[in-house]
Amino acid sequence: MRWMMMFVLLSTQVWSAPLAPEQRKELFASATQRLKATEIEKRAPQVGDVFPDLVIGGKKVSVWTKEAPIVLTFYRGGWCPYCVKQLKDLSQNLREFQPANVIAVSPETQQEVEKTRRKNDLKMVLVADKNNELARSLGLAFKVEDAVAQEYKALGLDLQASQGNADNILPVPATFVIGRDRKVTYMFADADYTQRAAMPDIVKTVERMLKPAP
Repeated sequence: MRWMMMFVLLSTQVWSAPLAPEQRKELFASATQRLKATEIEKRAPQVGDVFPDLVIGGKKVSVWTKEAPIVLTFYRGGWCPYCVKQLKDLSQNLREFQPANVIAVSPETQQEVEKTRRKNDLKMVLVADKNNELARSLGLAFKVEDAVAQEYKALGLDLQASQGNADNILPVPATFVIGRDRKVTYMFADADYTQRAAMPDIVKTVERMLKPAP
């Protein structure tokens, strides 16, 4: 009996150990390819569409856009280095976007969102998207494959703990520029989480929107 218990314990330890770097790279790449094959990006609002009047950060999009255009970005979490880099870039370029509001949305809990804000000294509006409700409404939410979620956990990232639910769902990283008429004037979404909207493209779009008509 004792031998069997030791075997189970050792098996669990081996199962929960992180993969070798090359194996992990292949696992993540394969999962990304399968997600891209679904063309999930096409489900989200596209350029020219009227953005849904969702409540973001306690205000409807129509209220936000009445004040100024919006730069809205969805990120996976403060644990994602690609997300953090994009957030820092946005925060450091806030003057370029004025008077547009920059809003970043994450499925993590409010506590985790605030931790990300403090750790990276972020100045934009950060919103906790409970249970990925906003991402789901926009067609950006997807279920993380079990093997990927297990590897995340082996690496010390527990999606269920960071999001406060058992869903293992993430948003496709996406960025929208939304005008005062709620029309999408710029949109970038890619199932490949390493790819992000180019900062110069976002800045140019906002500048064109704010430029007075001749």
